[in-house]
Amino acid sequence: MSYHVFHVCGPKDAPMAGIGDYIINSANALLGEGFSSSYVSRASHGIVWDDTAEATMEKIIAEETPAGKIPVIHTHMAVPFCGAGLSPEFLKKYKSVATVHEIKELDDAGQLYSLDFIEAVDGLIYTMQSEYDFTQALIEKHNRNINLAEKTVFIMVPAGIPDAEDFKTHHKGFENKTNDVAFFGMIRPGRGMEGTLVSFANKLKAAQPDSTLRIVGSSVWEEVSIPEIDNILHELSIATFPAQASELQVCSGPALVEKIIQLQNSTAFKDRALNIHIHFDEEIKDVVRILSSCKFAYMPFTRGATDHSSSLPTTVGLCPITISNIGVQTKGNVQNVIYPSENADEAVEIISDFISGNRTPLDMTEAISIYMNERCWKNLAIISNTLYEKLVS
Repeated sequence: MSYHVFHVCGPKDAPMAGIGDYIINSANALLGEGFSSSYVSRASHGIVWDDTAEATMEKIIAEETPAGKIPVIHTHMAVPFCGAGLSPEFLKKYKSVATVHEIKELDDAGQLYSLDFIEAVDGLIYTMQSEYDFTQALIEKHNRNINLAEKTVFIMVPAGIPDAEDFKTHHKGFENKTNDVAFFGMIRPGRGMEGTLVSFANKLKAAQPDSTLRIVGSSVWEEVSIPEIDNILHELSIATFPAQASELQVCSGPALVEKIIQLQNSTAFKDRALNIHIHFDEEIKDVVRILSSCKFAYMPFTRGATDHSSSLPTTVGLCPITISNIGVQTKGNVQNVIYPSENADEAVEIISDFISGNRTPLDMTEAISIYMNERCWKNLAIISNTLYEKLVS
């Protein structure tokens, strides 16, 4: 007997919000391989992630599980934001799976609560060995009776935009691409944006005045606190348009985005203090177009380039040259597909060497092929299917 998997998240389930896109792409990848799958969210089903969620989920399962199939709930967990929409007790009623995201980054209460979910579900997916090892240590620390190895499979995080897997197409015509530099990802704290991007843009304008830093990101206000996003956008916009600092400073939330867009549309680059242009909430096809038009991407992660990022394989696939930093969590093939830089100075130096012709791109075709194949959506679907089939057999 086969299954129908219901992918659920929890309060932070909006599209263009990182984990929301990951889950949507997971469900679509399974469908693409002919497996029965759907995504349950506020947008898709109107579910409200409060004390009514479980009753609503019961109804959805009863109505939407195809005849002859066993329902499987797959929750994507970074407690308290994700996975907290359905309780561990509810998950025990069904065959269930959890993908564990960044448990190391949670506080003690969040880690302990995560163990309740990890114990409740029948199967687990980890994206990084270090997260698995941390969970194992956590189990031992709290004397929990959980056989982690028996439940777990590993699947690396694919590109946030599946189109990035066709990297050979997007990397063609290097000479005809702009000398612009892309930064891609959700506009929120913890992505290496604060301070770093303004510093980088200052150095880039001094060295390469015709190059633009194109920040391609989503501003999902319900997913992150408005003041946290405001702080980032104030820093970027005031550095770019200092004459309008007072106007920008009093704007907040979507009104701040509108003000920045207005200034960008009305101010030529020669009249900006910095060559920064923020592309807010673009359609996927436009994100692909913008990123693949840039020769360079600069991704200064706070923890360095890691296997947990979905934005890094996106820029690796769409931009010919991705520059990023190495951290203690940087492992495996990721080091073979980026140009490492410790800081903004080094990043601008690398870019300048390419623009001047003092440096030519390395042939990374084989390394990128290995890297993208390890974390492709088809691979995720096939491994996930194997796990689901095991649970319902």
